[in-house]
Amino acid sequence: PARVAKPARGWWPGRRWGIAIAAGVLAIAVAFGGLAFHTQQQLNQERDRSRAIAAVLNAPDATMMTVAATTRGTATIVMSHQTRALVFTSARLPPLPSSQRYELWLMGRTGPRAAGMLPQPRAGMTAPVIVSGLRSGDMVAVSAEPASGASRPTSRMVMKVVLPS
Repeated sequence: PARVAKPARGWWPGRRWGIAIAAGVLAIAVAFGGLAFHTQQQLNQERDRSRAIAAVLNAPDATMMTVAATTRGTATIVMSHQTRALVFTSARLPPLPSSQRYELWLMGRTGPRAAGMLPQPRAGMTAPVIVSGLRSGDMVAVSAEPASGASRPTSRMVMKVVLPS
């Protein structure tokens, strides 16, 4: 009697499993693509931030000052009227509870304007923060605020700096 040959079963477990494996591989590829896109976005943001800091530091009218906080610690500010921006960094500010962070303010004729949150310090120092939109007569100030930030200062300023005109 003639025998009907059955197809050999190799490592491929069948059509359903093949579709599931292909879908899994596609999902992994999409995830890696999303991760690469997100990483590129972060790199672009960091490049733009670095360029803005370099523009202030290299401006022909750049002015540098170091000031003491009323509590403890210091800040170094480099500002430029030409770029209408400043670079702010601090050292040895008193640690805050996790529910709070230091917030920068521009204080002018129209009242305080939120200018950004200071990053968490490393080895007692904060990374440079770029603050744009300086107006004539502005001061820069720092207060302890809720970790999410505030639209208006909620505590007294630990530092107020009159910027040169």
